[in-house]
Amino acid sequence: MAGKDKNVNPVPVSRRTIAASSSPCFAEMREPDPFESTRPGDSSELAGTRIAIKSNIAVAGFRTFAGCAALIDDPPAARDAPVITLLRKVGFDIVGTTVMDELAYGFTGCNAHFGFVPNPHDPTRISGGSSSGSAAAVAAGILDVALGTDTNGSVRLPAALCGVWGLRPTAGAVPTEGIVPLSTTLDIPGPIASNATYLTALAEAMGINIGEEVPPGQLKVAFVTGFPAAPVTPEVSTAIERFASGMGVAGHVDTPWAAAARSGAQIITAFEAGAAHRWWLRQRSDRLGPLLRDRLIAGNCLRPEAYQRALDLRAFLRAQIAQLFAGYDILLLPAAPCPAPPATWETVDACGVVEPINAAMGRCTIPFSFVGLPALSVPIRDASESGLPIGAQLVGRPGSDGVLLALARNLEERGLAAAHIVRGNGS
Repeated sequence: MAGKDKNVNPVPVSRRTIAASSSPCFAEMREPDPFESTRPGDSSELAGTRIAIKSNIAVAGFRTFAGCAALIDDPPAARDAPVITLLRKVGFDIVGTTVMDELAYGFTGCNAHFGFVPNPHDPTRISGGSSSGSAAAVAAGILDVALGTDTNGSVRLPAALCGVWGLRPTAGAVPTEGIVPLSTTLDIPGPIASNATYLTALAEAMGINIGEEVPPGQLKVAFVTGFPAAPVTPEVSTAIERFASGMGVAGHVDTPWAAAARSGAQIITAFEAGAAHRWWLRQRSDRLGPLLRDRLIAGNCLRPEAYQRALDLRAFLRAQIAQLFAGYDILLLPAAPCPAPPATWETVDACGVVEPINAAMGRCTIPFSFVGLPALSVPIRDASESGLPIGAQLVGRPGSDGVLLALARNLEERGLAAAHIVRGNGS
């Protein structure tokens, strides 16, 4: 179990009471303790900043049950995951763990055991997943920062639907030990924040190499055409085109490799999830949600040869990064094909193309995480006609996390991007 991993670090748990939360965003919360707001010696500007952690990341004293009833009776984690140790070093105040899709295997924030996390902008609509509670807590104004994980889009998608900032770091940029796995190849923690400054600060605290800043005016941005950027709903298309015009794009680029990348990601995720959670499938299948159970069964039916071919495809595409970018520095496309859909929807219709909701929600994000690229979910300043946020996605070359974060701050300063926070909408 994640909380027992020999590679994670012990933290004394004192003067702390962990309890179930009445907030739809939180799995568990620590009761306020005035003695633990900061620690002796904390001098960081972030000291005392409140943060919530997705419940698949080990936090000492909290249960690392990853939204899964099969894991909920396990004891609380005795040790922090390494990424949590990094956050504690700069004084972040961890106030709770957040609700998520079961074992992070979903894009809706709908959980068979614990219900769904309402979108703060419209409680009848999804918040996106799988880092649903983390994104919703920031969008509801409860916190300025939260930590999620992103396998195939699980930071970027909920950030987009909730109207906040989210970053998937370059593959390998952040330690993944102490995380309940979905895909050990693709999983990575990612920051979620209410503004670009907080996003940058959290990314730096996580150990992401910011590097030297590149003036945004020197970056060549290309607008992605065709799959996976299309089809999208008319309001997303209008918002993205307006945003692209404001940014200033140098050209357009096709991504003919993206469909194969999505298939490869789905195979790797299914195979590795099936292997990682085979024991739960055999011993506690009655405590798995029906959708998750079916997915784990399917993963265990995949042949190793198919899995190896998907890994080979990933290695091939990663070796072709220069060609994938076609001379550009940043790729621009939607983060999601539509604003947050109603929780009752099982499909999404984008200009006559109907897709199952999970397939539609992950379409724009999956290909880029498959090849390990950093990708930023940007809350476009102007909401849709329905009042719901719309997110753009900016994808960079490996190691360009700092470039994306500098660009985020620039877009915010220019008024092209801003989080949509619903103050007083959570507790």
